[in-house]
Amino acid sequence: MFNTAQALFDSLFPLDSSPQTQLQVLGVLSSDASRRRPARRRAGARAGALPVKSIHQTRSIAEYTPGGHILGANAGFLDTMGYSRDEIVGEHHRIFVEEEYAWSEAYRVFWETLREGGSHTGQFRRISRQGTDVWLQATFYPVFGPEGNVEKVTEIAMDLPEQDAAEAEQNDAEAE
Repeated sequence: MFNTAQALFDSLFPLDSSPQTQLQVLGVLSSDASRRRPARRRAGARAGALPVKSIHQTRSIAEYTPGGHILGANAGFLDTMGYSRDEIVGEHHRIFVEEEYAWSEAYRVFWETLREGGSHTGQFRRISRQGTDVWLQATFYPVFGPEGNVEKVTEIAMDLPEQDAAEAEQNDAEAE
């Protein structure tokens, strides 16, 4: 079964971040969370609400059916891709990729892996509503229902800085 903690970890840290950097960031997050815990309890907020809210405010998040149709997205995702919620809900994820890739075997396998409970983490080239390239560091992971079947797929992503996007584009070109 997929490890949700690993998906979150992968979305927070670049692929090349050192273990020392990761520990420093986790230490800051941990100490910040422990300082806030009593205040959250007094305010009546449920445990864990602050980290989830922070993730939604700092990451682009979208949810899909196991077949790839868009269920929803947060403001970060909508802003990054240049769409409104009404424009994308019900559409297939392929609106964010080049047409050639959208009908390729690789894309079919991408969604098949997610439907079967696998995940994908990496740098992904996407196409915005305006037709411009958007490079994301993202994790796609399945969300399982009570009976163990994949009920939806969640994508947690962040924009890559221009330098990282240029490197990802070069690597993508070399792979073709």
